[in-house]
Amino acid sequence: MNTTDTQTNRFMPGCNPLTQRARQDRLDALYLEDGRHNPDHEHHSTYTGLWAKYGLAPCTDEAPCS
Repeated sequence: MNTTDTQTNRFMPGCNPLTQRARQDRLDALYLEDGRHNPDHEHHSTYTGLWAKYGLAPCTDEAPCS
């Protein structure tokens, strides 16, 4: 797949790979900020609840991650 093509994804039509990459980058930053990389954290190794905890809306094509 050509990652510069923001409209074509043969596995998930309509999925923008650049938006998905931005979403994952944002989640990774929240994961570290929350301390979930620490094995002693109660939610270590999970991303569940990060959007809600930080009051963020998920990234979309209409409202991309900044």
